[in-house]
Amino acid sequence: VARLIHRESGRVTEPFVHVDLSATHETLFESILFGHAEGAFTDAGKAKAGLIEAANLGTLFLDGIGELPKRQQAKLLTVLQNREVMRVGEHQPRLVNFRLICATHITIEQLADGQHLRQDLFFRINTVVLEIPALRHRMDDFKALTDHFLHIFYHKYDKQLKLKQSEIAAMRKHTWPGNVRELENTIERMVRLLGEGGHPLQEMDF
Repeated sequence: VARLIHRESGRVTEPFVHVDLSATHETLFESILFGHAEGAFTDAGKAKAGLIEAANLGTLFLDGIGELPKRQQAKLLTVLQNREVMRVGEHQPRLVNFRLICATHITIEQLADGQHLRQDLFFRINTVVLEIPALRHRMDDFKALTDHFLHIFYHKYDKQLKLKQSEIAAMRKHTWPGNVRELENTIERMVRLLGEGGHPLQEMDF
């Protein structure tokens, strides 16, 4: 959805930068997002722009915003308020202009209570909310998503998967706890395991 928003916007020709905050180590957060100057810390052999700068004029997608430690939230808030970023080891801020999109598995009510996010940061980013139901609650999208992933992996592996009606029925009954990402990974695994006749070599667990 974040990529679709970017593609349909006036920033489509500019960068789309995806940051998985849940996979970003706290000690590396500042260097990864803000960048650093040469010699700012051990192994900082040369200056490097952070991901916020990389998203300048484009879209910055922060996935897992509720996982961000409170200490780092204050620094992110400063960037959003001042529209400028300071690289680690520098004293001159750099102006930035980007669209911010955040995603979280935590409910809006939980984010707003101050347990996960500072309230000033929450109200800063809480402009437009898109609530995306779990895949099992929007099975009308199932065929479109399945066809989309089949098309992607057909071109990636040069293999065409032909799903049996029984396989499609079983897939539709599956609860998909991993949502669209699980469906994508499942389709890719099925394509990679194709045997003769365009069907998977092994049964899938649904």
